[in-house]
Amino acid sequence: MNFLFVSESRYPTTKAYGVTIGRTAESAKLMGHDVRILAPNFQGFDIYGNCVISAIPKLYNLTFKFFKHSFVLFTFQIISMLVSTFISIIKFKPDIVWCRHSINSVLALFFKKSKIVIEIHHVPNRLNMHLLNLLMWNRNLLIFTLSSHHVLEFQKKGIRCDLKVLPMAAPINFSHSSERWPKSSSRIRICYLGRLLSSGKSNGIHEFVNELNVLFQTGLDFDVTLAGLSNNEAEKILENFTSKDFRKRIFVVENIEHHEIDKFLQSIDIGVIPYPSSMYNEYRFPIKAIEYARMRCLIVASKLKIHQEIIGEDKAFFYEQEVVGDFSKLIEKISKEKALARSKVEQAFRWSLNLNYQNRVNHVIDSVRDLK
Repeated sequence: MNFLFVSESRYPTTKAYGVTIGRTAESAKLMGHDVRILAPNFQGFDIYGNCVISAIPKLYNLTFKFFKHSFVLFTFQIISMLVSTFISIIKFKPDIVWCRHSINSVLALFFKKSKIVIEIHHVPNRLNMHLLNLLMWNRNLLIFTLSSHHVLEFQKKGIRCDLKVLPMAAPINFSHSSERWPKSSSRIRICYLGRLLSSGKSNGIHEFVNELNVLFQTGLDFDVTLAGLSNNEAEKILENFTSKDFRKRIFVVENIEHHEIDKFLQSIDIGVIPYPSSMYNEYRFPIKAIEYARMRCLIVASKLKIHQEIIGEDKAFFYEQEVVGDFSKLIEKISKEKALARSKVEQAFRWSLNLNYQNRVNHVIDSVRDLK
């Protein structure tokens, strides 16, 4: 099949959406499909070896010159990418056009031979919601979201179109780590893998470090790696903590290439997802949960509904992010209940094996074939 993946935002990028597009396209290519990625203003090859094209980069770049207001700028960027996608479909005649923005659903009205796949992760605005509902009858359009939890929540918000589930993934060639629970050493190695902010929203790192200080007071033997934060960001977070012994427990790794994450996680016992409660975070499916699970790192996540629904109580431990000391109590419990920890690690590992990019591609192909 001929795939056209569309990135409506900057590409290439190490952000989660860029990793997902790049890895999914890479898997489709390795499966023998013809693959291109349409980006706003980049042409060449990404780090996965995918061919990246840009139909009308000058139009996209002009939006920065003439439109300064963020909302107007964003609107015209999306429109310019819609025009670029329209042109690219005419030129390359793809079987599947895989997009991330709801407005591209209108393309289903114009191209009968190309199936339009829309992957939505957050609640669309009212205009895009009406657009999806109006086009729900169109046989050239397929709408996917991340989980059954997302389906139910989107339906509550008013989306009536048929929503199919397409989870996030980790590479199928992630080197599996051997069983590591119960631990042979007393020191617990904890890690947060990710940025300080996501789309300008807090990932809860300040609160997480505060909890680490509480844990330090218990005398438990542990260390923590903050992987993905800059040294400046980490220094600002830690500047209020004067204890040299505590600061010696904290390590910072600024940049880890995505293809090196599996090797990095081999030395980690607990992977943390400390996201605070917010509308934005309640719709996130953290890729790091799958990466932790695949590498047999015990998952410890904030007790958000989305985390509990997607990962499940049998695969992770959850703590109240807003309750001071709850994380510390949980880590102490884990240090004493290693058999329970091992059970969760193994359940999560088995869960993660089906969450790979090849399965994402196959699921979309099967759904397209069901339309015919």
